[in-house]
Amino acid sequence: MAEGNIGPMWYVRGPQSWPILPRSMSVSTLQDIEACPRRWSLRVASYPHIWRGHGYPPQLRPAVFRGMVVHRTLQVLTAALARAGCSGVGDATLPGVLRAIGGYTKAIDDCVDHLADPQRDNPRMLSMSTVLETTRAQIPTLRQQVQLLMSRVQLPLAAIRDTDRQINSTGRGAYSAYARQPLHAGSYAELELHASGLGWIGKIDLLKLSTAECEIVDFKTGAPSPDHQFQILVYNLLWTRDADLNPTGRVADRLTLAYVDGDVAVRPTTGAELCALEEDLQRRTQDARTATQGLPPQAKPSWRNCHMCPVRQLCDEYWSAGAQQHISVETPSSGSFARGRHLDVEVEIARQRDRTTWDATVLLASGNMPRPGSPVQLHLPRPNETHRAILSCASRARLLDVVLAGGQGSDLPETLTLTSLSEAYAVHFPDR
Repeated sequence: MAEGNIGPMWYVRGPQSWPILPRSMSVSTLQDIEACPRRWSLRVASYPHIWRGHGYPPQLRPAVFRGMVVHRTLQVLTAALARAGCSGVGDATLPGVLRAIGGYTKAIDDCVDHLADPQRDNPRMLSMSTVLETTRAQIPTLRQQVQLLMSRVQLPLAAIRDTDRQINSTGRGAYSAYARQPLHAGSYAELELHASGLGWIGKIDLLKLSTAECEIVDFKTGAPSPDHQFQILVYNLLWTRDADLNPTGRVADRLTLAYVDGDVAVRPTTGAELCALEEDLQRRTQDARTATQGLPPQAKPSWRNCHMCPVRQLCDEYWSAGAQQHISVETPSSGSFARGRHLDVEVEIARQRDRTTWDATVLLASGNMPRPGSPVQLHLPRPNETHRAILSCASRARLLDVVLAGGQGSDLPETLTLTSLSEAYAVHFPDR
């Protein structure tokens, strides 16, 4: 069997071309580059040999996908409230708004389909059906989260306007852009800001604008983080610098991070603080441009950067003894963490014992456990033809998120089990 028997998604090959920094910077792009220029570059580079999509095919974990569904549903609902002139849960028009979109459960289910549709051609999403199944099983919990967040949404009662850019009741439709003209009092969902003088863009979840107050609301489905505060402070800056939507340079009076467990108020920056933030973004943007110019760009291996990196299988720096030694020092509970938990290994495959078991030797392992040179058995308990093909025909492979089993001190080789969360990538094929 040879390399051609495995789809191009499943063997290690770098991008056809490296990316250049986008003309307009965003918070997520800046933070991604600052964390690791190599990771950002590998994620957004060109891979026409794999698929027709942009960047490297993303992997959506069920928990991440559920967070996306909640966030998307909140956008749909807040836009529906604004269209209907409904101020929130205490408004008498709310039941009619919910009936029009089929209720909370229907809105969530439609958003699941909307977010899944672009992933249908993603060659990495072989388990998309599993992701959808587990997500739909969690809809009652997702509904509770959505209802909790929506219970705290209060739109300006006297000044709700229909917007030029709408999210339709199913959450599926194409968007038409907001007119790039001064915004009047109203509520604006998913508002894109352009600070052309700064070269930055941002998209805020909700802007509430009245004669008395201006509030920016950002919905968050994860745990609170200092990064969230930085993000909403940047949104405030971009709002003040958007000469089309906000020609008077009005500063937000309130900045709100809306979490499931409660709202967090962030003090808005004004005056000299805004100017200082603008200067800081200009400096960091230039540093980001410099950091991405190398070929390949600089890698910054660390446990925080690497343990959930979606392109670590392509990063030769990550698969080096020096990087793994550095990462092992930072890894929580280093020395005992790996047993029974997920880890990454590069192995030399020796032979296949039976349909579900292979003998191999560890070349490298995250956290250096098991040790390089250790014999292991690779176990495939569930039918996965992609994994089976790679283990059967590759002489060397990189395995992500496998589970280490077997007792210490045993004479038997330890076992690396490939689960439904694991991925296997062929690195080298024997000459046959």
